Amino acid sequence: MGEFETSVAGLLKAKEMDAIGDDMVSFPVNKHDKVVGTCEVVKAMILGADNRPKTLDTLGLANATPGAPALSPSFPVGADIETSEKPSFIDYLTGGCQISLAVAIDFTASNGDPRQIGTPHYFHPPASKEWNDYEKAIFAVGSILAKYDTDQRFPVWGFGAKYNNVVRHCFQCGTEVEVEGVQGIMDAYRGVFRTPLTMSYPTKFTEVIDIAASYSRHEKVRSTQSLSSHSPHSHESSHSR
Repeated sequence: MGEFETSVAGLLKAKEMDAIGDDMVSFPVNKHDKVVGTCEVVKAMILGADNRPKTLDTLGLANATPGAPALSPSFPVGADIETSEKPSFIDYLTGGCQISLAVAIDFTASNGDPRQIGTPHYFHPPASKEWNDYEKAIFAVGSILAKYDTDQRFPVWGFGAKYNNVVRHCFQCGTEVEVEGVQGIMDAYRGVFRTPLTMSYPTKFTEVIDIAASYSRHEKVRSTQSLSSHSPHSHESSHSR
């Protein structure tokens, strides 16, 4: 729709002023230097902060003028701002969270013509041994996240491309439902450009999120079944058959 700029303090201020009965602070949303709407803060809280009371002074909002009151009169102390401990990535791992990596690649026309030098999808001549921007990103991010995937097999999807004159907002990259390793992701990505693909628009990410959620639920069921198949009762049952 558009954009606006503010700070964490600005978001908290907007919510605090609303909480004491003042008119809700609205941020003007702009597009192409034109106001197209407003954004109102419904809820604002700090996650992962320390347990000190959150006053305007600790947030850096106090009036710093010598001799002036510590807090601006229109700014009440925000001691009731909600705080909670944000779990770390290690907390999720030690808590038994199983991670499955899924990859979605943007093939919309906004990336430019992949045959043109300088565009994110441009493939350099093999002799140069140079990767394009997408290959660099896939390898950099994938190499880190793949280490936390138990089976090292990943679905690779694309979105924003047109096949047979129909825009596909989520389609399989490569010939396999799941590829093996980061190299498999790279090969699936490159293979897309050997298909009759036409980069298109709009950039619609909803279907990718839906498919990823469905994939996550499927992985959870598969993991549960795998664990139960190794339990003593399940083993005896299968043995008796």
